[in-house]
Amino acid sequence: MHMNYLESAARRKLKASPEWRAFKFEAIEDWYLIEGKIPEGAYASGPRKGQPKWGAGDGQKTIITAEDVDEEMELYERTTGLCRDCFGSGKVMLGWSKEKGKTFRRCPRCGESGKAAK
Repeated sequence: MHMNYLESAARRKLKASPEWRAFKFEAIEDWYLIEGKIPEGAYASGPRKGQPKWGAGDGQKTIITAEDVDEEMELYERTTGLCRDCFGSGKVMLGWSKEKGKTFRRCPRCGESGKAAK
């Protein structure tokens, strides 16, 4: 399951603005508890340079089920026309190693076309 779909399903369910970002993902049995909010900017220097500043206080929480994620994946394909698994690149990640870094393989869903399955 791709984190982008969890975050966008949570944003849609909460009716949050496009700036809303998830900062906590918790898997509980067969569903997810997602927490997030709109960042208050980004760190300008230091080891967290470029990362969001979350500020004080709790974020908004919602529960995301597998059905919510499936809906989000279908919505992505309908609105973009791109494959839900490879995001239009035609490649999906196969693995990672210290020697080779990320390795990819042909997307089995779209057959490397990058287009949404019909």
